[in-house]
Amino acid sequence: VVVGYEIGVVVADLALEGEITTTTSDGKFAGDKVEVDTQALYLAFRTGGPIYFKAKGGLVNEEVTVGSTSETDSGVSYGVGLGFGIGIAQLELELTAIESDIAFLSVGVQF
Repeated sequence: VVVGYEIGVVVADLALEGEITTTTSDGKFAGDKVEVDTQALYLAFRTGGPIYFKAKGGLVNEEVTVGSTSETDSGVSYGVGLGFGIGIAQLELELTAIESDIAFLSVGVQF
């Protein structure tokens, strides 16, 4: 879930985005299931046009669970993506890094 406010500038858009993610399909590590939940605040930049580039950076709070062990951490997060304008909506494919060894690929639609 992403909630944000877009600030239009001449050649691109800046947006302040709040994002909440959760694991929908558990991963596996050494036979244990892996779940990742995050809450983040990003400053996002999108180039203009019907096909555009997106870059974002901000702060993230994460909870990573492997088997029965869970740890919480906060830090810097960043991501890049491509977007496609579809009428009043935008479809975005994005890769976000939340740790040096944890990244996720997402597909989203925004209105």
